[in-house]
Amino acid sequence: MQQAEQFSGSTVSSGSDRLQAEADALITSIILQKMSDKNIQRRTLLIAGTALQNNGHQGKVKTWLTKKLLALLPDIFQTINNNSDRDDTSLASALGRFLTVQMRIKNQAAESTTFHRADRRADDTAAFMDDFLSNIDFGELYEMVSGSHDDVRLLARTLSDMLLEQHTGKLAALLPSIVEAVNLLVEALNIVLDHKKDLPPDFVADFIAGLINLLDGKALGTLLDQKNELVRLLNTGGLLQGDGHVSLFQQAVSVKTAETISGINPDLYFKMMTARAGLKESIQAGMLEGIETSPEIIGKVIVSKAQTGNSQVRILKRKIKLLLNLSEQDLQENITCLINDIDADEISELADLTISLAANVLKSKPGLVEEILSNIISGIDTDAFEDTFARLTKEIFVAINPFVSVLMPSLVNGLVELLSESLNQNTDQLPSALLRLSNILKTVRRE
Repeated sequence: MQQAEQFSGSTVSSGSDRLQAEADALITSIILQKMSDKNIQRRTLLIAGTALQNNGHQGKVKTWLTKKLLALLPDIFQTINNNSDRDDTSLASALGRFLTVQMRIKNQAAESTTFHRADRRADDTAAFMDDFLSNIDFGELYEMVSGSHDDVRLLARTLSDMLLEQHTGKLAALLPSIVEAVNLLVEALNIVLDHKKDLPPDFVADFIAGLINLLDGKALGTLLDQKNELVRLLNTGGLLQGDGHVSLFQQAVSVKTAETISGINPDLYFKMMTARAGLKESIQAGMLEGIETSPEIIGKVIVSKAQTGNSQVRILKRKIKLLLNLSEQDLQENITCLINDIDADEISELADLTISLAANVLKSKPGLVEEILSNIISGIDTDAFEDTFARLTKEIFVAINPFVSVLMPSLVNGLVELLSESLNQNTDQLPSALLRLSNILKTVRRE
């Protein structure tokens, strides 16, 4: 301690010998005191920061101090984490100033000519990472990460609150750094994943399968079960507490939606929907323009659709096989339940409302459908359409020819029975329609 106390009022010397002596004394004091003296910790950061700022370009001093400081930082952070005296922020202030100095030196070094010697930096980085990987325990890292959820949540909550409430200016300066950090992460991932070509497929598959095996499947199943039960309770409780067939949940959503709608400007909402559609169109148009520059990608997209369709067919086939694996009694019971659960009245009412809506629209504006279809058809090349339709129908009829002998008798008999029943109902329009059809067929036969 006596060695450390002599530094309390002194000015840091710019000489490397003096600096090394002070740092050695501080390191000895910290080790002896087991990081209990916050003043020693603070002076360590200040001396290291000042040394790096004054002697940042003296490689020997910088390297030596960096190694010394890295050896101390774990204990310093541990002390900060365990510090119960929340009013003493001097150590945190010193740490903040030290990191600022470190970043300033890094930025200054990036502007120097020696920093841009890629070969030298590559060798230094390789040596550094070799020492780093040789001494780090990734097992301990995994335990730290897996056990840090509470700490990360607390840190994120505290940091966001302080940035939003007390340091909004620094928040504005931090956001671009976050974007750049994401860019750096993406670039680093691209470099790391580029080595996948050097890995055998069986290793990659086995590695990913191992990560999946680490997941607690039973816990995930329990979580899904809890979610299912929550949904059931919400629905059941809402019906029990509701009014008639309207659940409590529906009432709450209805009231809150009405309150929300009352504060919305309809004109602004319309403009927003229009603008959102325009933005979506712009994004998709931009993506398509970008894809248009690569015909190879377009071809691969087309080919991939077939593979995707094949996968969907195989999935559907497996689902049907699951049904076929059921016993005849179980299949019958489940199909019966399915049919009974279908609300035919609701479907009928939906169809009736749709027809009524269409009737009202056509009544209010006669010729609407004709106008829309005419506008569409007017832009179609009739010659190309005729040729395409002829080819298409010919190929379809050739393809289904084996089934004609099976399908046609049933279709003709069904049509005859339908017409016979309609005639028995004394429908006035049907005889005239059949007469017109007969006259057309006779005309076609004569021609």
